[in-house]
Amino acid sequence: MKYKIREYRPGHFQVRFNLNGERINLQKLENGMPLNSEAMARVLILHLKRDGYDPNRFGKDKTFQFENAIDTWVKLSSCSQEWIEQRRQIANRFFIPFFKKKDIRQIQSIHIAEFLKWLKTKNFKDKSLYNYMGELKSFFRFHKKSLEELPEFERVRVQEPVVNWMTADEQDRVFKCIKQEDLPIFIFMRTYGCRTNEASGLQKRNIYLEADPPYVILENVLGACGKLKLMTKTRKIKVLPILPEIKWIFQNGNESDFVFFKNGRPYSNKMLNRVWNRANKESGVKIVNLYNSMRHSFGFQRLNQGYGLDQIGAVMGHMDGRSTKRYAKYQVEKLIDVIRGNVSHMFPHSEILQIPEKIKVNKLGGEDSNLGSKIQSLASCR
Repeated sequence: MKYKIREYRPGHFQVRFNLNGERINLQKLENGMPLNSEAMARVLILHLKRDGYDPNRFGKDKTFQFENAIDTWVKLSSCSQEWIEQRRQIANRFFIPFFKKKDIRQIQSIHIAEFLKWLKTKNFKDKSLYNYMGELKSFFRFHKKSLEELPEFERVRVQEPVVNWMTADEQDRVFKCIKQEDLPIFIFMRTYGCRTNEASGLQKRNIYLEADPPYVILENVLGACGKLKLMTKTRKIKVLPILPEIKWIFQNGNESDFVFFKNGRPYSNKMLNRVWNRANKESGVKIVNLYNSMRHSFGFQRLNQGYGLDQIGAVMGHMDGRSTKRYAKYQVEKLIDVIRGNVSHMFPHSEILQIPEKIKVNKLGGEDSNLGSKIQSLASCR
């Protein structure tokens, strides 16, 4: 193989040669040191004759340049098309501008910490920081077989928001304000605690009323653009029994492939939310969004009724048990009995729990308005 030395700029040299029809220009040694003299260029030629040319040693393999590695990750992602677009936007807006063309095999924990510090200068909320760092971690896990070790990620702590939900009685009051023609799909969502797009995408071919026992298969969802997707969010197929008391909701006479149908098309997320919000407001019940009113309410209600986390997670299709465990924080009804415990044992004189008549007031003010101090004095009694 013929090697040529060329001074392309005063004091800057390169070694040129052809390999399999491709012209290769090297301006640095394997360790990244630039060829500042002809002598260094000749040293490089000796290394090439001895060890051969490996593009990985000279940083010529651009597969692992950050931008290219990001593109590979996004293209091969198995999540929904909507989320793939979100993922690409996050990468283009934050990841690529910071890491640029850096080789991902050279990115270490210190660089991840610097990236998080840079994100914090943009005054994002903790939840946004958590999401962005989670996506970056997912990116590195995708390429983990190409890395000697995964960089460490500082934990971003997020205060979980309080999840609103409805009791069965509250749901009943809202359901009374929903038109008869819209009730079937809402009954379905309430019964199975499924996502709105799973109910909207339910097809007749997945209903088995003649089986013993009858069952329904949840395997499709209706996308944001009204396009049927052949996979749920968790990529998990759920086979659930059909309760005899709701069998009638599947027995409609429309000619559509979809079970739940309105105005010539399946229910969209927007249509469902519009119906629910109107009924919720009319009922006078506290305002809770549709997702929480159906899916989260299912989880909370079943947990308070004594069903196990595994049982609830199986019906709801949770891939990770942590998704179900968050409901355990809100076992309000069950905690009442725990808090009360054996009252007669704890307080032999149960009258201590009663607020004396003389400090019971309908309004603040007057001689008995200092309620806090009086209760405190009661609590100090032995």
